[in-house]
Amino acid sequence: SSSGAGPAILVAQTLSRLSAPYLIRTKDYVAEVGPKSPFYLFMVEAKHLVSWSRVLFAAVYCFVISSMLYGPVFSTVLIVAVLALAHLAGNKGDYLLGGVMGDFLGGTICVCEILVLILIVSKDSIIETYQVAIDTISVEDVFNPLQQMIALYSSDRLRPLFHFLLLIAVVKIWCTFVGPPDMYDREDKKDEKDNEKKKD
Repeated sequence: SSSGAGPAILVAQTLSRLSAPYLIRTKDYVAEVGPKSPFYLFMVEAKHLVSWSRVLFAAVYCFVISSMLYGPVFSTVLIVAVLALAHLAGNKGDYLLGGVMGDFLGGTICVCEILVLILIVSKDSIIETYQVAIDTISVEDVFNPLQQMIALYSSDRLRPLFHFLLLIAVVKIWCTFVGPPDMYDREDKKDEKDNEKKKD
């Protein structure tokens, strides 16, 4: 049965770990200095070992496990959500660290696991919201997107979603134009200052 905590925990822990190979493949690994330095140096090269075919295999495995419990449609939603969150986390890692590292990967897995559990608990509400959106869209106004958006926003069920998306857009704009420069820019400026000091 797909009801209860057991299946939800199994699917959440399985799907959340899909974020790790995706991030290792798409982002640089930041080598850390310490007792585990040889392992960290190996992880720097792991990006070349985690090929896209292996990431795809991990995604298919996750899809099969999830589909057996929650069906293929909802499993697709869960996997897309995990990959989207992993992608956003990877961009944040680039911004702050210049890549990803072990603790960052572990933290991302934990957040993805929470996301999957929230989506599973909210499954019925998500389906209901989707049905409301489909019912609200008018076939007659298919070539009038503004009218469609007004109709969707008028729904009490969909209005909070619009506010949430607007909040994400505002935060993204703020980080782009107001926030500090990313890790690469900070490192470049630091190197320039070090070079200037050496010349002096």
